[in-house]
Amino acid sequence: MNRQMVNPLPFDPATDFTPIGLMARYPLVLMLNVDAPFKDLPGMIAYARAHPGELAQATSDAQSSYTANRFAQAAGLQLTEVPYRGSGAYLGDLTGGHLKLAWGSPATAMGLLPGGKIRIIAVSSPQRSATLPEVPTLREAGVPEVEFDGWFGLFGPAKMPESITQQASIPHSVKSAPRRRCRHGFGAWRSILRRWT
Repeated sequence: MNRQMVNPLPFDPATDFTPIGLMARYPLVLMLNVDAPFKDLPGMIAYARAHPGELAQATSDAQSSYTANRFAQAAGLQLTEVPYRGSGAYLGDLTGGHLKLAWGSPATAMGLLPGGKIRIIAVSSPQRSATLPEVPTLREAGVPEVEFDGWFGLFGPAKMPESITQQASIPHSVKSAPRRRCRHGFGAWRSILRRWT
């Protein structure tokens, strides 16, 4: 995605790294200020169609920008993207009512839920999130064309020997370990990568 959105990139993601393993996947969530004149995604879509160009949606990185614009396109809405430098920058505007909509990670949204300042109205993943089982997917809410998962992966330098990547791979460090031991896996990866680099 960065290759399409950042030009020129100082590296080639296809050739300058060796993929080792997928560490985590997560959806993006669509958040709204609780005082917005709609309470769910169908209501938001209806409002946006009745008031074209009025609503703005905050983004903070390439993933949220892509998802926000793909959502607006698929739903046939005129929404203005407001790019921020990180989610922390837009949270004050969202909770203060200066913004009605924002895209972000579940971790960002979950920290605001207890305060009652925001509502999460959709997740971008193909299935509902285990963390937010009550929140519908975009498909369920009437926008089936948009499905997106963010992810974290572990990569090493280009042309890394297979013997090293196998030592650093997730199955050796974390796959069978309890969740509480995951940080030990990261330590193992760092140690192995230091020996190679």
